[in-house]
Formats: sequence, structure tokens, C-alpha cells
Amino acid sequence: MIRAIAFLLIVARGARAEPPASTDDPTTTFLVSNNVQGAVYPVNSWHSECSASQYAESPCDCSGGAARRCTAFANRDPGVIAIDTGAHFFGSGLFFDAFSGAAGAEFFANSRYDAWCLHSVEFASADAARDRDTDPTGGAFLASLIDAATARNGSLPIATNLDVADDPHLAGRVAPYTIMGRVAILALLNADYTRARAPYYADRCIGHRRALVKALADIRGKPDVDLVVLVMYGVPAVDRADLGATTDAEAVSRLVEEFDEIDIVFTRTSELGTSSSTVDAVDVAWRRDWAGGRVALVATDALLHGVALARLTVHGGGPGGPTRAEASKVALDCDAAEDVQARARLDALHDVVVERLGVVAGYATAAVGGEDYLAGEPCVCRGGEPAGAPVCGCWVSECAANNLVADALQWYAAEIGGHPVDVAYHNAGAVRADLPAGAVRKEHVLKMLPFLDDVVVADISGTTLRSIIKRSVGIADGGASVHPEDGRFLSYSAGTRVAWSYRGDEAVIDWVTVGGERLRDDETYSVATIGWIAQGGNGFEAVEFVALGANTYEAVSMYLEARHLETPLDPSAYAFRASGSDAASETCPPVVQPEAARRVIQLPGKHVLALPIFCEDTVTGDVHSREACDFALHAVDAINNKDDGFFDELLPNVILVPHVYVMPCSQGAGAEQFRRAVAAHPTAAAMIGPGCSNDVADMASLRDEVGRQVLISPESTAPLLGDDALYPNVARLSSPDSLGFAALDALVEHYSAIVPGGWRHVAILYDDSLWGSSHARGFVEALAGQAEVLGGGTCVGGGCAEVVEDPTTGDPLGIGLSLSRWYALANKTSAETLLIEEAERLLDAVEKTHANIVFVAANQLVMAYFFKAVYHAKDPAGHAWLVAWPIVAGDVDTASGMLGALGFGETVVDYDTAPERSTTRRYVDLWSRASSRGACDADSRDRDPDRDPGAKWCDVDGDPTTTKSPYGHFWVDAVLAYALATDTLDRTRREDPDALYEAILALQPFEGVTGTVRLDKRTGDRDGTLALKNAQIIEAKMKDERRLSVSLDAVFVTKGAYADDELFVDDGVRFPGDTQEPPEDECCPSSGGGSNTSTAEAFRKFFRDPLNVFLVTVAGCAILATVVLLYRRSQRAARELRVVKRQLEEQLNDTRRQFEEEWAAFDDGSDDARATIAAAARAAATHRPAKPLKQPQLPVSPRLAAFGLRRRRVGAVASSSSLSLGSAARSTTPSARTVDVVRASPPTKTRSLSLSSSTASDVRGDVAAVRDASSRL
Repeated sequence: MIRAIAFLLIVARGARAEPPASTDDPTTTFLVSNNVQGAVYPVNSWHSECSASQYAESPCDCSGGAARRCTAFANRDPGVIAIDTGAHFFGSGLFFDAFSGAAGAEFFANSRYDAWCLHSVEFASADAARDRDTDPTGGAFLASLIDAATARNGSLPIATNLDVADDPHLAGRVAPYTIMGRVAILALLNADYTRARAPYYADRCIGHRRALVKALADIRGKPDVDLVVLVMYGVPAVDRADLGATTDAEAVSRLVEEFDEIDIVFTRTSELGTSSSTVDAVDVAWRRDWAGGRVALVATDALLHGVALARLTVHGGGPGGPTRAEASKVALDCDAAEDVQARARLDALHDVVVERLGVVAGYATAAVGGEDYLAGEPCVCRGGEPAGAPVCGCWVSECAANNLVADALQWYAAEIGGHPVDVAYHNAGAVRADLPAGAVRKEHVLKMLPFLDDVVVADISGTTLRSIIKRSVGIADGGASVHPEDGRFLSYSAGTRVAWSYRGDEAVIDWVTVGGERLRDDETYSVATIGWIAQGGNGFEAVEFVALGANTYEAVSMYLEARHLETPLDPSAYAFRASGSDAASETCPPVVQPEAARRVIQLPGKHVLALPIFCEDTVTGDVHSREACDFALHAVDAINNKDDGFFDELLPNVILVPHVYVMPCSQGAGAEQFRRAVAAHPTAAAMIGPGCSNDVADMASLRDEVGRQVLISPESTAPLLGDDALYPNVARLSSPDSLGFAALDALVEHYSAIVPGGWRHVAILYDDSLWGSSHARGFVEALAGQAEVLGGGTCVGGGCAEVVEDPTTGDPLGIGLSLSRWYALANKTSAETLLIEEAERLLDAVEKTHANIVFVAANQLVMAYFFKAVYHAKDPAGHAWLVAWPIVAGDVDTASGMLGALGFGETVVDYDTAPERSTTRRYVDLWSRASSRGACDADSRDRDPDRDPGAKWCDVDGDPTTTKSPYGHFWVDAVLAYALATDTLDRTRREDPDALYEAILALQPFEGVTGTVRLDKRTGDRDGTLALKNAQIIEAKMKDERRLSVSLDAVFVTKGAYADDELFVDDGVRFPGDTQEPPEDECCPSSGGGSNTSTAEAFRKFFRDPLNVFLVTVAGCAILATVVLLYRRSQRAARELRVVKRQLEEQLNDTRRQFEEEWAAFDDGSDDARATIAAAARAAATHRPAKPLKQPQLPVSPRLAAFGLRRRRVGAVASSSSLSLGSAARSTTPSARTVDVVRASPPTKTRSLSLSSSTASDVRGDVAAVRDASSRL
């Protein structure tokens, strides 16, 4: 972007008016020839060489020629510098071919040029005339040509960037620059042009910038030089990249900006970068270098074939550059004087040409068109449909002459060269004349093919051949800016046909056949062409080739002798002609002979229609939404492809261009994305998506403010969107939820008839989106009179934008949640934890209703975490989950929590049961070849299938016959509905939203991928049938090689249907807990026999009776008095307990002191007592009880258990000789929970005993027991 802006600034600065000239400025005048291309003899208006009779009898019909050129240069004023800027000797006429360039060099020398520049054409002449055995590079021939051209004046040709220092032929014959007084002249050779005919010397070209640095450094040492002239035609790709430029014009501007020494640049019109320049005039454009100096750019395109010279007068120079420059075109027409001696010499040489080339090669019944390569028939149309003015001639369309050459190349390769080929092709730029009727002499062939290109053969891939063909028709890119001067348009041998058309302003290939078979990219084709093309000329892809040892002139001459010497050539066998009133000037594309006679066909231009697609950006991280979006994009590709067997006849001249807009579901982004899409694509009549009802509503409500574009939603089902007055121009490929509400009502009625007592109570959980709240309201209305709705209008987490109310009383119903709150939590760092906690709150709210039957109408994100919470926290058995959206979207825990859930979804056709040629089968087969699980990454959509055959579209489960996104195939049908409706409109109405919506409403039922699609004629909503879906575990079977294993998946399987107001339920429906028994309604007893009256309403009715109010008041006062009395008694008991506590603490302290005294007395006893105790200890150590003592179990108080204290290590710790004293304290509070009392390992030495909590009497008893034991031992 920065480079482009800089370039525009340079151009804008250069476009300023010319500076005024100063009377003191030095003046220099140049007389310039350019691109003579061997036209020694004059040429006619078609730039073909005139005949001798035409030149003699109608000289004004012939322009240029060496005789007029010699006079113009000989009569130039003193001081005028004569320059030839290149491409002088080769490319047109008969003289080069007859005299191998000697005639052109002779007249060039006589013109006494002061300077001349080498061009790629000079190297092409060497390639055409060299002896391939002795002159492999062409350098020897070029050296001889240079010697002949410089025989009279000694001026060496200039090639500033050609390194010939060690070249055996050109060293010393080519100069990097020429200096004439105050003027230095440099010339840059275009290596890209040179490479096609002289790769050896193309490799010796150095970079433009490097060459200029070296040459200008030398010139700075010349004090007299203050005017530097640079000649350059085109910039090689490597130099454009080095300069940071993308076009030749930008590269030229960057060069002159960088090198402030340059004052004048001779170049092409296309390098001026100005829209006002034409190829018929010598134009001057101004630029500035980095220091502010002025630079004049001079275009010399008008001098082609020597029909004119350019006269340029430059004022000033040196620092600051020229102050002024005047340019004019000097026509070499019949008013120009001719050098008498040169004219005589021309006539003599022309007689020799006729003698040498006058041999008859064949005969023709009529002229073979080739001369009209810049006008006349045939024609192509500019810019698609409706077309601009046609552009005509062999250089832009098929013509007989070039087709003849292609046939001759194919014939020569097989019959003479011994290399049969599948196809031959030849570029129109090499065809310069037609063949006359009657006798066709070799001079005529040489006039038609003056370049003597080598005939070559090659083996190339179908991909490469397609690339070459695309490059050929690319001449028409840009619509009205077709360039007929570019000769890269190809003709092909018989048996090869190419169809192309405009896609907007871009020319593209529609199809190619070779030998009657469609071109296959992975096949190898043998081809015959010319070395110029095979080596990359005209920008074609270069290929490896084998030369057959002949040129095109020789090949065509031999072909004519073999095929048309006895049987005259019929031009109609080689190309079509527009006829009569159907000529191309009146119709476009032209009406021609039957299509079978054509080889290159321009089809009607493609109408490019933008198609925005609104895809969901899921916040849960799965790829289900990516898969659904890819279905839509793939459907667009399939419709655009007219060769894949999928609706190939649909929209034959239309290209759909998708533009993806990604946004989260129901988060308020719909309006903004809609505004962006309309601003970017104001002509789009329709947009696919979005899927979420809130977003559809937001977009449709902007009809009057932003645009009336039709929204074709594959997924949205909210009933409110069916109101055309509120939400106009909305079509939906899924049946509205009103059908689903009736189906759910029928389902509840069905199981109420089976379950004892019926399903009388239903809890409803819904999000506050338009879709969620609409589902809840619709379900409430559908259940009226059947079941009581529980929940009481609770909003879990707060912030609910929508609250569902009882349609009769206005009381809030159900359990709501704020979807925006959930999305906010999902965007936090600890989203997983927060969402799980939020889901647990929802589950708590549901459990508080004590309902066994629960209806859930919530977004995928909510569903994923809610059912994960169900799996972790709730016994599934005994419940029925009814879901508004039957989809398993989440992890394994979510799927496990959803098992047994029931819901209704659109009935769709299954691949396995679909008929063989059904839309479902045809589409899925296409999808299977273009999708994979591995393609579910961010970059796969950008793959070019021609170059990267890898799968492009995301298939979540890797099984093309199934879809993880429940509405995936509905996105395909949405695109189909748009295409079918658009196909019924003419071109002028395809971008009219209202006309398109009418066409959608008028659509007859059609077979889509999901089955028969029937749209309501009033609302545009689908009128379909619903399938009863049941979440079950099924075995995922291996459908193709991409499935590597068999797994168990939780999916919704069809277990019934709802159609024509009737419900059909199959056997095998499973409820949570993996049971087929429907759960019973064990909720609160119904007071209304299953009425829909809420608990709040019952309370309201009760309190309307004054007696009831009085009784409740009396009861309340009695209860209050009782509570006060109990409170006072509890306070009195608390005081008494505190007194007892203090007494117990004092008694315990006394007991502790008494024990310590007794123990001290015991420890300080007599030695006998000590010995007795020791003996007792030894006896105890050796004693082995018959059974281990059972460790007592202590109960844990409920209060401690509430704090999570589940196990406690309690025990007595004693020395190795000590005994456990006391018993564990007994809890007076019974508890179901107990903990083990685990004895700890004793320490190595201690004198204390571990004492458990006990009363004072217990302690005294223990001491007495010890003493008693000691006395017995």
C-alpha cells in the first residue's frame, strides 16, 4: 500500500505542467528511430510489407522504408543526434530472411546513426539466422551483424547491463554507454525478453540498478556531460522486485527517482503511467528525482516498423534536469523525400527476394486471413456482457492463418520430425500477413511468418497446458482495456477446442478439450509449438523442449506443398467467419458458423454475483459451525463448476463469489456485520445466513435503513420471523418452530396417555434470545390445558432480557438465563470453571421444581455445560429431557448427560437410503472428494485445488455421509434455493432484492440435499415434516478409508415423525437411565387435574376470600406466640447449661491436680514397688493374647462432619513398657458416620501416658487398676 501511494505521488508530481524554458538553456535535438524490425521495404496500413507494384503505383499506401529513412537522417540539421533505440534488423518483411540481415545492416550503416542500442530483437535475429552447429549462442552471427552495421560510422551498439568482457564474440563490440559532447547515452537490455531466444546472453545481463551505479560513476568523471539519456523498454521481473515495484511504470519511476543524473528516458507508452498517452503519438511525461530534478519520459511506440521518426528537442540539463522538451512525430509517408540511390538499391534487392522466394508452395481458394491482425474479422467482445465495442483481428481471436500454422506444426512434428503430438499451438503475434487466393508462394509464407521461429516439441502436464491457455486469453483481461498489440493469443491445431469468457473484467477458461476429451490436469500431453513460447516468450510458462531443426516458415511451406499443392486450401476449413447481418460489429459475442467448426470460442460473459455468507464463530471451540459454513462455500463451488454433474445447467453464465462474514450467535453482532456486507457488496441481492434467529431479526429490521437484501437462513426457526411486515425479505430453509411446538404438544399428550397419572408438570429452561424465549412461549401455549409449567419465572444469574409469562394471567413462568452473561463468562480466562458453576446453578433451579419432565430451549453453549452438569450431579433415571435443539455439541460428559433426551428436527434424506442419482447422493459424493477431518484448520479454505489437491473443506467426523452440524446440509439447500430463484430472473433483475424474493416465493418444490424443499408461498418458510430424535449411543461404522476405527458415539437418531398433525413414535425410544419405560410425573400433586393454572394463581384465589384471610391471620398470631415462648425457654436453658459447664471445668481441674499428686507419689515409691512394676512390664511384654484387641469405633459429630472431618487418628501413646489407660470418650450424639481410631507408632522413649478425655472418677479407677495389676504380678 505504501509503495502504491508513493508511486501515485511520483506520477502526480511528474504530471505537472512543463517548466518554462530559459533563453540561456543549452538545447539538444534528437532524431530517433525505434522498432523498425527489419522493415527495409515500406509497409502498408496493416504493417505488412508492400509489394513492388503497390510501392510503385500507390506510394501513399506504403509508409517507411530504408530510402526515406536514409534521406531523413542525411538531411538532419547539424548537431542533431541520430539514435536508433533498438529492434532494428529483424521481425518483419522479407529482406532479413532473404539476405540474413545483410541488407538491413547495409542501409543502417548508410544512415550514419550517432548511437544505437541493442534490443532483445537483435538476439532473436541471431537465433533465427545462426548456424546451430557452429554458433550455439548466436554470438558469432550477432558480431557479424554489428560489424556490418558499424562499417560506415564505427558507433558501437550500447547495452549498459550486458557483461561481455570475456565473450569471444561480443567483447569489444558492445559498449556500456556512448558520449557525444554533453550527451551520454545508456541502454538497459530486458533480460526477460532476451531469454526466450538467447538464454546465454540473458544470463549475462546484470541488474538494472547495479548497471546504472557502475555506468553513472564512470560518467561523473566526464566533466562535459550534463545530459544523460537512458533507453529502456520493459523491466525484468527480478529488477521490479529489486526496486520494490509491481509494474514496469512503477519501476521506471523508481529508477529515475533514485538516480538524479538521468535526464531523459526513451521508453514505451505503458511506462509513462498516464492515461492520456496513445501509441500513435510521441508523448512526453515528466518525473522528478529524489533531489527534485526534472526527468523527461518519452514514448516511441508510434515508430513501429519504421513508419515514422521521433524528433525531440531538450532545453537545459545538468543539475535540476531539463527545463523543457518538445517532441513530434516525423511521418515517413509519400510526402517524405527518398534517397534515389537507396531506392534503386531497394528495387534491385526486392527483385532478388522475389526470385529467391517466388517458388509456389500451394494454392488457396480464397485469401487466408492473417493480415487483419489489428482490425477486421474475427472479433472478441470487451468487458463481458453486455459488451463494449468489439476488438477484432487475429491477435485477439481465432483466425484462419494462425490455425493453419498450428495445423502445420502438428503435421510437421509427426510426419517430418517423427514426434506425433496431441496438440500444437502458435501465438498470433508471429503472424504478420495473410496468404493470397490462388498461388501461394514462399514469399507469402515468409511475409506471414517473418520471425523464423524454431519448431519444438515438449511433454507437459495438463496443469501446465491449462496455464498456457489461460495466459493466452488473458490478453482480454481488463475488459475495455484489451490490448490487441499483445500477440500472445494462441491458436490451436484441429482436435483441440478452448472455450473462454469474461468473469467480470477477467478473461477465464471455461473448458478445454483435446482429441474430444476434457483436459485433465494430471495427464501428460505432447505438444508442438515454437521456441519463443517454449522458452517463456510473451510471459508463457517455460518448458523443457526438443528442437526439430526447422523454423515455422519451413514447416508451413512443407505443409502446403504436401497438402495443398494439388488440392487448394479452403480457408473455411481453418476458421469461422461472421456472416451477413450477424457480423461481430452488430452482435457480441459474434454469431458464427456452427460451434463445431470453431477452435477458440468466446462464450457469453459471466455475470459475477456477490454472495455474502454469515457464518457463526462458536465460542465453545468446536468446529461444527465451521463445517456448516464450509457446506455453503462448497455448494457455491459446485454450482460454479459446470463439469461436476451437480446442477451443471444452473446459472450457465453466472459466477457466484462468496464473501464470508463471521460472527458469534445472538450477541448483537448481526446488525454491524449486515451493514458491512451491504457497504462492501451493495449489488448483492441476497445473503446466506445467519443461522441464529436474533441475528436474522436484527438484520431484517434494518431493511429501510440499510438495505432490502434477502436473507436466506438455513437454521433460524423463531416463529416471529415469519411475519413479513416486521421482518421482510426473509426466507428460511428450516421449518419454523410453530410446527415443533405442535409436535412437542403431541409428544406430551402421547406419553400422558401411557404413564399413570400422565405428565402433569413440566419445568421449562430457556435462554433469553429471540429463539430461546420464542420456544418457551410457544411450548407454554402448546401445553395449555395439558400440564402445569414450573419454574416461577426464575432468572438464574440475573439480567434476563426476556421473561416468559402465562398468556392468560401474565405470571412469569419457567427458568430463564441471560445468554449474554454466558457469553461474557465464556470469554473470561477461567471460562471452564465459571461455566460449569453457572450450569450447576441452572440444574439447582431445575431440581427445586421437583419436576421429572424438563423442556430445554437453550443455545449450544448452554446445552453443552448444562448436560455436563446433569451427568456429574444427577441420577438420570426417572427423568425426561425434551430439547428444542436435538444436537450433541460438547464433550463426552455432555453426550452422556444428554442420553435419552427427545427433540424434533427437520426430516432429512439419509445418504444410505437415497436413490442413486438423487441430489443427496450427487452432492455427498462431491463433498467426499473435497473434504476431510484434517481440513478443519484455518488455512485449508485458501487452497487452490488446481495446484494443491488436498481436501479443502472441513468434515468434523471424517465421514462424508454424516454431518456433525445438524443443519449442515440446510446450508447447501439455502445456496441452491438462491441459485434456482436467480436462474429464473434475467440479468437486469438478478441484483434486485425484491425481484429475487418474489422468485423465491414462486419456486416450485425442488429436490435438495436434505430432501424435497417446499417453501410457503406467503412467508418463504419451509413447509416440511419433523423427525422425532432420541439421543442414544450407536456404533460409528467405518464408511470409507478415512475412518480409522469403530467407536461408540452419542447421537440423535430418528425414532418417529410428526407430519400432517399426527405423531408417529417408533419402538426403541430410550429415556435417561437407559430404559424404555417413560418416567412418571412424581412432582407435586395437581390441584387442577392437570390444568395449566400456576401455583401463584391458586394462592391468589385463596386469599380473595376474607374468611380465609382472617383464619390465616389468627393462625399466624398463634404461631408467633408459640415461637416467642420457645425462644424464652431456650434462653433459660442456655443460662443453666453455662452454669453446669463452669462446674464441670472446675471439677476437671481438681481431678487433674489430684491425679498428678498421686502419680508423683507412685513414681517416688520404694525400690520394691519399682521392681514389681518392672517385672509386671516384662510379663506383659511376653504375654500373647489369643485375639487382637478390637479397635473401638468412635462416632463423629454431625457438626465436625459438616466441616469435612471424616477420619481422625486418636489413641494413647506410651513408652515401650506402658499400658493404654482409659477408654475413648463416648459421644452422646448418635451418628451414622464413624471414623477409625488408629493407634500411632510409639516413640523410642517417653515417661508420659496419653490420656483420653474422661471424668475424674474414671481417672481414679484407672490408677487403682494399675496398682492392683502390679500387686498380682
